[in-house]
Amino acid sequence: TYFSERMLELRLFDEAIVLLREQQPMARQRLGRDNALTLALAVSLSFALVMRDGDIPLEDVVEAEALSKDALKRIRRLGDASDIFPHYIHKAEHNLRLCSELFKVSR
Repeated sequence: TYFSERMLELRLFDEAIVLLREQQPMARQRLGRDNALTLALAVSLSFALVMRDGDIPLEDVVEAEALSKDALKRIRRLGDASDIFPHYIHKAEHNLRLCSELFKVSR
């Protein structure tokens, strides 16, 4: 996740999306859906999908919302199992607010 997080910091969203779409399913398969790294990758992918400049396709907003909702549900169910969770709870909630705004604009 270090490399994908650096890409996001540099606003290389399209490149991060490609990388995260490769990493996230592998992490989910090998580490499990409730693993901290798997959840971090999902939230980061959600963030990348909604932070791009210009028009964001509605299907990307729908995907971002689903990723954030699922990650939040799993993180909250796991509780304090990892010290990275507070950061990703905040980030997922932020992503959901962005999705809500983008849905309003698209109507």
